[in-house]
Amino acid sequence: MDILWEGLLCWFRTETIDPTRYSIRYQQLLQEQTSIGWNNLLRGKFSVELTFLQQQYCTSRHITMTHSQRQWLSKLLRTMWSRIHTLWLARNADRHGRTSKAKNQASLQQAHRTIRSLYPLKDQALPEDRDLFYDDVEAHLQQPLRELNAWVSVHQGLIAHSVRVAKLAASSNTKPITELFSRLNPRRRRRYKPTELLPRPVFFRDTKLTSFVTLTRNSRSRRKKPPVPQEKRPYLRQRSLHSLWPDPLG
Repeated sequence: MDILWEGLLCWFRTETIDPTRYSIRYQQLLQEQTSIGWNNLLRGKFSVELTFLQQQYCTSRHITMTHSQRQWLSKLLRTMWSRIHTLWLARNADRHGRTSKAKNQASLQQAHRTIRSLYPLKDQALPEDRDLFYDDVEAHLQQPLRELNAWVSVHQGLIAHSVRVAKLAASSNTKPITELFSRLNPRRRRRYKPTELLPRPVFFRDTKLTSFVTLTRNSRSRRKKPPVPQEKRPYLRQRSLHSLWPDPLG
């Protein structure tokens, strides 16, 4: 147990356990557990040498272990996990609050810290992604907690990706736009020599077409077409029934 205690303390302090402080029979245990990792000891990954050494100790002391006593390693791990879980719940209560009001206040402070840490990256992001930020961070922090959390969850990954892309573009020797297009040289104007005579200017007058063309009138008379006689339509007269059938009485 002293070896496990010392190994965990050294891992928390980012130190290395000194194997020279222990006897030769514990050297293999130290080597195996160091290869596995002392942090994995909290996840239940123990070296099998620990169980072997415990059996040797009971055999040398003529101690007969029951089935329940042989499960000492699993019971030790269950006790460790129970204490770690209790410590984790206490940590969450202190960090996030115990009441609903304290939890909301803690969540609001966490959102403010996250947003304040993202705003210095505004100048490092791509130009097309800078519209994600507000003009003033203080005006942004006046938003409700729900909108702040939504902004962080939607834009935090996008901002980080934009910063990475901008850094890659800067390190890949991206040429400026002036080097991608050839420069247009202005057209040189023709300069006349002093001895050269300039051509005479040409002047145009506004003249009518009738001054060059004579109008002619058509002397042929137009004959009128004779009127087309209209066909007379018969005049229909309504007759009575007596005119269709004779009177039987005369």
